[in-house]
Amino acid sequence: MYPSVEPEFDVKENYRYAAPATVATKKARTRDYRAAVTCMDASIGKVIERIEKKGLLDNTIIVFFSDNGGGGGSDNSPLRGKKGEMWEGGIRVPCLVRWPAGNIPAGTVNNAFLTSLELLPSFAAVAGADLQEKVTLDGYDWWQTLRGSQPSPREAMFWKRKGTVAARVDNWKWVRMRGTFDELFDLNEDIGEKNNLAPKQPEVLARIKRRYQAWRAEMEASEPRRPFRDF
Repeated sequence: MYPSVEPEFDVKENYRYAAPATVATKKARTRDYRAAVTCMDASIGKVIERIEKKGLLDNTIIVFFSDNGGGGGSDNSPLRGKKGEMWEGGIRVPCLVRWPAGNIPAGTVNNAFLTSLELLPSFAAVAGADLQEKVTLDGYDWWQTLRGSQPSPREAMFWKRKGTVAARVDNWKWVRMRGTFDELFDLNEDIGEKNNLAPKQPEVLARIKRRYQAWRAEMEASEPRRPFRDF
């Protein structure tokens, strides 16, 4: 299904850490990415088949998503950016959820603002887990949102990785990549993050930055956070 391509490899004189290296070409990375998706699809299908044979499929919660946007041979268009970047192409991902017994409607698309932080409280709610009241969770129970009966309780999300930061508050998105300037986007109107509104909306930018700093202060006060504090 995925034969050899020409050329398979290329020599980069100034690759990672400014050292030369032999790396796969764009064509090879795209081929390998497609092959990996095919392999995953077949393997996940086998797992689902086993669950179905046991008569447990409809009451099994299946969630499939990526932890970040695609890199290498993937294509994130029309989103801007890729894995490791704070634009939508690096952080917005598809999420598939199947749970017929939980009244999750099949064949529907839900564009609500949700994140992977919702997994813990959502699974805990289904399991009837006794969560400690003194523990403040970052996520929300998403089931009513996925059923279409209420909007997402999430209205903000914040990111920080090495020298890059981003914040989303409602439809507004602030991004600052390493060595770049502030960028502000209205995701309702500009999902590709092409039109920087920072010069035209300084009040919005300042408000989002204040929300980000408040989140940073909250995280600093929430010990323990090792080993990821300085990531």
